[in-house]
Amino acid sequence: MNGTIYKTCSCREEASGKKLGKSCPQLRRAGGKGERWSTTHGTWAYQLELPPHADGRRRNPLRRQGFAMLEEVEAELEHASALLALDEDPQVRRKITDLMLAVLKDTKALPPVEEVRRKVRTHQDLNPTMTVAEWMTEFLRRKRKIDQTTRRSYEAHIRLYFTPYLGDIRLDRLRVSDIAGMFDAIEEFNDVIATARASGDPDERAKVRYRRPVGPSTMHRIRATLRHALNIAIKQDRLIDFNPAAVVELPDADKPKALVWTDERVAAWNQDLHHRLAAEQQRRGGRVNPINVYISTPRPSPVMVWTPVHTSTFLAQAAGHRLAVLYRLIALRGLRRGEAVGLRWKDIDLNAGTAGVHWQITQLGWETIQGKPKTEASDRTIALDADTVTALRGHRKAQAAERLAAGQGWEDSGFVFTDEFGRPLHPQHVSDQSYLLSYEAGLPPVRLPRPPAWGCVPDVGCRGRSEGRAGDPRSCLLRLHPRHLHQRLPRSGPRRRRIHRRTRQHRRQRRPDRPADHPADPYLRHHHLNHRAQAGPPTLRRACLVCSAAVARVTQGWSSLNLCDVRASGSLREAADL
Repeated sequence: MNGTIYKTCSCREEASGKKLGKSCPQLRRAGGKGERWSTTHGTWAYQLELPPHADGRRRNPLRRQGFAMLEEVEAELEHASALLALDEDPQVRRKITDLMLAVLKDTKALPPVEEVRRKVRTHQDLNPTMTVAEWMTEFLRRKRKIDQTTRRSYEAHIRLYFTPYLGDIRLDRLRVSDIAGMFDAIEEFNDVIATARASGDPDERAKVRYRRPVGPSTMHRIRATLRHALNIAIKQDRLIDFNPAAVVELPDADKPKALVWTDERVAAWNQDLHHRLAAEQQRRGGRVNPINVYISTPRPSPVMVWTPVHTSTFLAQAAGHRLAVLYRLIALRGLRRGEAVGLRWKDIDLNAGTAGVHWQITQLGWETIQGKPKTEASDRTIALDADTVTALRGHRKAQAAERLAAGQGWEDSGFVFTDEFGRPLHPQHVSDQSYLLSYEAGLPPVRLPRPPAWGCVPDVGCRGRSEGRAGDPRSCLLRLHPRHLHQRLPRSGPRRRRIHRRTRQHRRQRRPDRPADHPADPYLRHHHLNHRAQAGPPTLRRACLVCSAAVARVTQGWSSLNLCDVRASGSLREAADL
């Protein structure tokens, strides 16, 4: 493109008052036919021809003036010419021209050559006008294969944080400082919530009703949502070439440490509960829902664990409740709340003593969503002990009686646990009833949706051992886990050799009198396996990875086993895959 450098000034004609511009006679030196520019009068300027419009119309040239030094105007003219020379495609040149004019209008400077060259090479949009709010709407529209709970989380982050704090910023101009400012504003609002709740003014408390302080874990999830949305903008549309959310520093989000409800902690918590009940009765004039105070009283840790005695007390209190079997499954089989509520009769085999966890009912806001478990590991089959099988048979009879009583109003939903008319249970109803039962039994509260918060019952026949310390959650006879799996040894590799080495050492120390003909099982992991079978072959000795106890001695056919047992057939490999 052709470019011209010249000088101009603000002098005017005396008669008309018109600006002389570059035709001012003082811009040229006297003598030498006026070919040399004056060094004392006027400022430097340049003019650069620009590519025409798409329809062929001529575009006004780029004119810039006000440069004090010749070197300055030469550098900018070279900069503008280099931008136009980045690509020979007329369409790309027009886009570069539009970008140059837009950036000059906003910043009074040309865009960097390297930045524009990178965008041209990667085929990015050279003239983005999309804001963060607009892109977040587009991002959410494109996410079609996500779970509804994940979509609800994205929508909340966009509505509460991204749109108010970052929505008006152009996407390509979003900086790390903008995102850091958003998190600073969130922390300031946390202080506002704490101050309003601590005040005795009902109007101030009403301003922050239904708003909870945003903790470090939630901040990390907010940043993860923003980082994912910006990564989509980079990978799919190339709207930006840098993700500022990836380098924002946040406080560490440490997971809360699980604590056992020891006698000392229970006593201190009960004292705090009584003080809060008295304060609420005085503030509300005696009309207080004790369950709300019971739930809201602060606990030593967000994750509290019952002892086996606490769990036994709870199950005894729930024995007469219509959901007693549901709580037993959660306590003894590690089901999540949604998995227990979504248990179906067609997935249960009472004769074989198994239950398939293939469906769940989760809570989204107040609405419920039915579907398969989110991960493949959660879709599993669990073993049922004999007492639980008996309890399920009794529950099925009670459900049949309710069906007869409901008559035409019964809804055949197929779920194991329903209301009096056969409709699926709401997960929150299960939690509310568990809090009520815990309060009536005089127990401290634990969160129902997390099975590890329940201890094991000491009288169910579990032969697990306690190797932890008092007050440690690991000291429970059985620390139940949602995935109560029985795994095999790796077929080869260093880990297999290490396990076999430890097993041999332990056998020499613990079982020196083991019979020489005792069969060695290469598929069993733990060393609590050296129990002789009480009957002839084929035999199978399995160990529970959670309680490290020998759990089964299975002879030909099927046997009724205890809490940690696995039902297995004569085939070792078939049983190892259970």
